Amino acid sequence: MTRASWVELCVSNFEQSITWFENVLGFHVTARDANEYVELSRDETFIQLAADDAPYWETERSHLLSPGQRGSGVEIVLLVENIDLEKEMLDDEAYLRICRETGRTSDLVDRLLNLGRIDEAMKETRRVDDLAFLGLADLFIQHEQDTIAEHLVKTRIQEKPALHFLEWLQKYYGDRGNFGAELEMAEMSFRAQPLLNRYREIRNLAGKLNRWEMLRPNLLAFVEQGKNLSVGSSISLSLEKLLFACDASR
Repeated sequence: MTRASWVELCVSNFEQSITWFENVLGFHVTARDANEYVELSRDETFIQLAADDAPYWETERSHLLSPGQRGSGVEIVLLVENIDLEKEMLDDEAYLRICRETGRTSDLVDRLLNLGRIDEAMKETRRVDDLAFLGLADLFIQHEQDTIAEHLVKTRIQEKPALHFLEWLQKYYGDRGNFGAELEMAEMSFRAQPLLNRYREIRNLAGKLNRWEMLRPNLLAFVEQGKNLSVGSSISLSLEKLLFACDASR
């Protein structure tokens, strides 16, 4: 086995995974133990598949992702020595194909960024739902593609305004010392969800920029429109007026 590629895979859907490796990648089953373990081969590439609840994984259990994090069910757990990524099964393109087929978008985008294939990584990121989107944006930052991450999030806000995107951008700008843009995002977040802590953020940021006196009347006008206060807000209209009154008396 020293000349062969050997891969162990933990799978959530045992039968579906076997079918996929046979029909898509051209492997064939060489050994099987009921519905818990199977060996497949293609030329000198060998694969072991085991269901995630099989005893086979007991010693590795703490290192496995939960089933809900594996897309449709494949997690690469161990790649034993002597895998030639240029010639064997898990070269870059094969790995990317596996990620696409099994719904592992985070791994897919990470590999594309490692390969410098930025446009493809952006395309894959645009396809995901809002729940996964910001995690992929963070991957771009990890790969020092900050401006692209910013562009992706700003574009998504235009398509689908959502508070968590505004919060992400606010932190993004704050981390980089762009306090003007941070203030803009803070004000947008306040208008989307007028909470006391958001008001305080705006006051502090605007104070640093000497813009509070100019901004305060606009916020007061917004607050006085009771219809703009969200039902779940932790601040009442009267409390907001009191806060503004206190500011005005300083």
